[in-house]
Amino acid sequence: MDSIRNLLQKPAVGWSVAGLAILVALWFFWQGMFAKGTYDLSRMTEKVTIRFADTGDEMVLTRGEFEEQLRRMGQDLKADQGIVNPKTGKPTGILVAARDWQETVNRLNQERAEMSSRSPWGAGAAASAAGNKGGR
Repeated sequence: MDSIRNLLQKPAVGWSVAGLAILVALWFFWQGMFAKGTYDLSRMTEKVTIRFADTGDEMVLTRGEFEEQLRRMGQDLKADQGIVNPKTGKPTGILVAARDWQETVNRLNQERAEMSSRSPWGAGAAASAAGNKGGR
């Protein structure tokens, strides 16, 4: 017990611990600022162009809004079906960037399958919960 008291009486120990805590905090801040993940804020707020296959019309949404509409469909996505065209009511709105569209379809289908496999109520309940997210 005396050795701990002797150690704590030295200000260099306190400053060292404080300096280490500041360095750790700065490292976490740096990692958070420059990490580019799938659901990174800058990625979810970027503008994407959607083309409706049935009318050829285009619209611009943020990636987050677009993916939210895709998730609300409540079923596995197909490469030729996307968000609903407000003019025709058909799910034909897909990303103009084909490679990006295919990656989005694969990722959302994989997430949906993973969510339903973890659901204690089975695949139907998980898909229903995803389709009714937010009570809207």
